[in-house]
Amino acid sequence: MRLMQHVGAIVASILLVACATNQLHFAPYTSSAEVERLETANISAYIKSVRGIQLCSRCTEMSKIVWHASAHAGEGFAAIPISNWEGFIRGSLESPDGLPDAPPVSITIDRIFLKTFADPDYYACQVKLTVQSAGKSSSGTGVVKFEGRAQELIFRREAVLKPVSANAIRLALRAAYLDATARLRPTAS
Repeated sequence: MRLMQHVGAIVASILLVACATNQLHFAPYTSSAEVERLETANISAYIKSVRGIQLCSRCTEMSKIVWHASAHAGEGFAAIPISNWEGFIRGSLESPDGLPDAPPVSITIDRIFLKTFADPDYYACQVKLTVQSAGKSSSGTGVVKFEGRAQELIFRREAVLKPVSANAIRLALRAAYLDATARLRPTAS
């Protein structure tokens, strides 16, 4: 009997780790120092292409780009209301001057998962992406989590996103890009 309980606990732990909702729920809050690092990071990117943008109409936790809203009245999955994903991604990563001398990169969005939660109030975003440059490819993950409310209930089971959610997505994109490009750089030998 104890063996079955132990095996059950291991299986439950694996499922919790694999689930984006739980990963974000138990993630630590992003520090102001980390926000500063992400905001000021020198990203020299000339984005040649952005691929992998798949919007959902019948959204589930497994959708590629999805918002998970959770509140006292219930929870659900919805499309993140950003109308121009390619422009948003470029604006989050490219320098304002375009950096024509920067090496061209292609970005593939593997996952954007935004979670808003009530009690405790927090919002979090996990981004997984792949960067291709000069014949090399590297994947990166970025996670940010903040205290506060990023959703507003307008009806019993309907919520809308507040503008702070877009900044969380932007910062998670930057974190994932920096994570991926750190692996593309040659290491000193």
